[in-house]
Formats: sequence, C-alpha cells, structure tokens
Amino acid sequence: MINNLNFLGKVKSEFDGNFNNNDLSIQHRKTAIERVMNFGLPTLKHEDWKYANLSFLNKIDYTSNYKQKPNDIKIDFDKFKISDIDVYNIFLVNGLIINDVSDIPDNLIIDNLENRINSDNTIKFNDIQEERQTIFSSINTTLYKNGLYINFDKHTIFNKAFHFIYINDCSDGNNFSNLRRYIEVGTNTEVTIIESFVSSGNFQPITNSLLEVNLGENAKLNHFKIQSDTDAIHFDFIQAKQSKHSNYSNLTFTSDGAFVRNNLNSLLNSENCETHFLGVFIGDQDNIIDNHTFVDHAKPNCMSNENYRGILFDKSTGIFNGKILVRKDAQKTNAYQSNKNILASKDATINTKPELEIYADDVKCSHGATSGSLDKNSMFYLRARGLDPIKAESLLMNAFVSSVIEEIPNVLLKNYLKKIIVNKLNKDLHFINEEDLISLS
Repeated sequence: MINNLNFLGKVKSEFDGNFNNNDLSIQHRKTAIERVMNFGLPTLKHEDWKYANLSFLNKIDYTSNYKQKPNDIKIDFDKFKISDIDVYNIFLVNGLIINDVSDIPDNLIIDNLENRINSDNTIKFNDIQEERQTIFSSINTTLYKNGLYINFDKHTIFNKAFHFIYINDCSDGNNFSNLRRYIEVGTNTEVTIIESFVSSGNFQPITNSLLEVNLGENAKLNHFKIQSDTDAIHFDFIQAKQSKHSNYSNLTFTSDGAFVRNNLNSLLNSENCETHFLGVFIGDQDNIIDNHTFVDHAKPNCMSNENYRGILFDKSTGIFNGKILVRKDAQKTNAYQSNKNILASKDATINTKPELEIYADDVKCSHGATSGSLDKNSMFYLRARGLDPIKAESLLMNAFVSSVIEEIPNVLLKNYLKKIIVNKLNKDLHFINEEDLISLS
C-alpha cells in the first residue's frame, strides 16, 4: 500500500498510477520523475538543505485529492477574502477553479495549462534552468494536475488587483497538493496579484506550488504572496523571466506554517529591468521558515533590490540564503541585498547567507546581514516614557518589519498585513488574549 512507502516512494507510486503516454506533458513528467529518483530526498549534507531536516516527510500519511466537484465542496469561501480591498477574488480548491464563487473579468484569460503546452502558440513550459531546479519543483512537474494558465493581455492597465486564493482541502486527511501556475504579463501591461495559501478541514495541508512568470517588454507585475496557514507544510518555487524595461516586485509574507520553504528566482534577461524582492517572516514554536532567493543579472543596465526581515520566537528557525549573480555581459548593474533579523528567544535560530558572484567590472553591488536582539537604547527610550517592557518590545518589532511593509503601494493591502503582524507579535509576546485579536474580516 502507498502508506507503507517513504515519501519519494509515494511520489513514484502516484506518478505510475495517474499518468500515461497520452498525457500532453508526459515527457516533462518522465524527465522530472527521473530527476527526483536520481537525486533523492535531500539531507543535511546537501548545501541548500543543510539547516532543514526533511526526514519528517517520510512519516506523514497523505492523500492527493486532484478532483473536486463544486457541489461536493463545503467551504466558507467568504472567510478567506481580504476585507476592505476591492479585488477580483478567484478561488481554487486543490488547483481547480471554483467558478460559482470566483469573480473573473472578461479581459483575463484563464485556461487549463494542458491546453497550452502543445497548442499552436506553445508556451515555454517548465523553462527553468537545470541548476535552479529543486527536488520539489521536479515533484511538482511530476504530479501536478489542474495546472493553471493565466494571461494578462497586452497594453492593459489593470486598476483592480487579482486575489488568487488557493485552498488545500484537508477534510478527508492530510492532503498533498501540487499546485501549478503559469502567468504571462503582456507588453506594456501593469497588474497586481495577491496569492493566499490557505486550507480547509481538520488535517494537515502539504502544498507544493510552482509558478512560472513571463513578463513582456515594459510590463510591470506587483506580486504579493501571503503564507498564514497554521501548521501548514509549504514548498513554493517561483521563476520569473523578465524582458526589456520590465519590473517585477515580489513580497513574500510568512506569518505561519510548520515548515515553509520558498525558492524565489528572477532572470533579468534583457536591458533596463528592475527586480524587487521583499520579505517578512515571523516564526514561533518550533517552526522552520526557509527563504532562498536568486537574482540572475544576465544583461547590462539592470537593477535589483532585496530586503528581507525576520522575527523568531520560541524554538523557531529562520533561514535566508540570497544570491546575486552578475554575469560578464551585465555591465552597469546595480544590485543591493539586505537581511536583518531579531531573535526574540534564546532558543530561536537564524542562519543567513548573503552571496555575491560578480563577473562584470562596472557594477554597484552590496549585501549585508544582521541578527540579534532588540536595540537596548530604543528599549530604554520607550521605557523612560512609561511603556512597560512587553508593549515596548511589540512597538519596536512592529516598526522593524513595517519598514518593509511600507514599500507596498496598495494602502489597503499594507494595512491588512499590518493587522496580521500586530496580532502575531502580540500573541507571541503574550500581550493580548485570543478575544482581543484584531478582526481581519
């Protein structure tokens, strides 16, 4: 039985039982499963996984619920909406769009990914550099179903944001959902996307998501990813490819999750591109939050800016590995990277590794990382003005991560994330009770 197998044994068994040679993407899947089985589940000896022990995956029994009929779904969709923000809410359960409750405008093209792989206008599916692939991006290629193709048309300014709400249905057991998205942003198009990863049911969600983003010339994408699902296991992989004069801005916001691994990559593949990677992560209990970023400056006259901040409580572990590659032809590159962390407990751990690899000589690049406790002078200043220690800590921690949140242009989304931060910090500081939490709805 599948439950008697280890994690990769289950992956192989699912592949053998669910896909055949008639599947349009079968060659991609065969290549991916071969890579998975040859590589094996990473151990602490693998450089990219040296702080994250994955052996717990072998102990989890799970199902993979690929199909859902809308009339079989008993989910309160409204509770996953973001209040006070006028957005198009698009709901997906285990990767399948639920049209009855989704708001999809006429000028947005959404299709099944399978319909686009071998069409006349073949997309560059799974166009990910071999060295950027991870074991989980390959597992996603092996097992995904209900893949999503999203196209934002050329020469369009979308004034209203799109909120994609991915629900992992765990009503029947621990559910392993392999979520696949492919997004194209057309030439001279500007759009804002919010992605929320949530779950429904009493069992543990295991989500393995992969997103390929292609930005056309002079395209701009504001991309906000919200991970706030308690006890979730989440592996997420993003590959963005940028054309001339394009601008890709990503905020990865992680306030909950038992184990979270984010791989965020951008290829600046033409001149005058901009990339902005922002990150906020708050860990507690014995959670692990692992962020790996990679910015590939392949062409000249481009800039990238990276700013990640983390706060770690209890026995939680934070990991940040950020690499900037400046290739030989990428002259006139400006690249900046910063990671700052607060250890709010003597048992919390942060492992940070900023990297620069530069082969061009006319560049401006810098990186830095800091880790430690709250500033004693700031604490003294607040205490001297009558604040008790816990309130002072809460105020300083809010200010610490809010400096990243302030870079969000959408005021209503900014305020929503600030509410989550206030609730999270004050709860971890034991400053307020459950009934005192700020309402998010």
